[in-house]
Amino acid sequence: MDLIDVCPESAEVTLTDFRAYQTVILDPEGDAQIDPNWVVLNQGMEIVQTMNSDPGLAVGYTAFNGVDFEGTFHVNTVTDDDYAGFIFGYQDSSSFYVVMWKQTEQTYWQSVPFRAMAQPALQLKAVKSRTGPGEFLRNALWHSGDTAGEVTLLWKDPRNVGWKDKTSYRWQLSHRPQVGYIRVRLYEGMDLVADSGVVTDTTMRGGRLGVFCFSQENIIWSNLRYRCNDTVPEDFKTHRKQFLHIQTNS
Repeated sequence: MDLIDVCPESAEVTLTDFRAYQTVILDPEGDAQIDPNWVVLNQGMEIVQTMNSDPGLAVGYTAFNGVDFEGTFHVNTVTDDDYAGFIFGYQDSSSFYVVMWKQTEQTYWQSVPFRAMAQPALQLKAVKSRTGPGEFLRNALWHSGDTAGEVTLLWKDPRNVGWKDKTSYRWQLSHRPQVGYIRVRLYEGMDLVADSGVVTDTTMRGGRLGVFCFSQENIIWSNLRYRCNDTVPEDFKTHRKQFLHIQTNS
């Protein structure tokens, strides 16, 4: 039935389900940390990552054009202060968007191949890595900023605050790759705690969805929901008008 079908126009996609997923290890070399361990629950609508691990992804196999993707994430421990997040527009292990959040500021302990500094703010990054999974991409993901040839920081929450232990946050992502529209909102309970506003980027023209962890154990992503949606949001039209107005006046 279209009422409960997340993609009425696609015969292949009917319900949110991550039971079939691919593990992507983003730092496969060396033994800095172990690989992530994913547990999928609730008929594919909940994912748990149990280990203090190298950076990694659990990626669903369904590819999307325009999509709305939402879920709740919760770090179910008071141990550690590292990265949790989600991905979209996944093309391959060198090309995807990631929304990631760290609890505290920290310099990465492996200073080779370069010094990487993490800030606690919620971040939206476009990953387009020349080197692919390995130490360059690992440090570039940790770093809160641009790394030439690896990662571009598209937006960072100016409040620069980290996530809280044992606290549930709900994210809502809208991605319309046909026009390059991205918007991320994050809620704690009913309160909106972060909003990227309209971000425009066309690096990845759609792709697969999944979750992201880096050196943080006991992360729960629950009530995962995706829905095909190619409708261009109203705020994009306003954003375009303002942008064109600035261009014509400059």
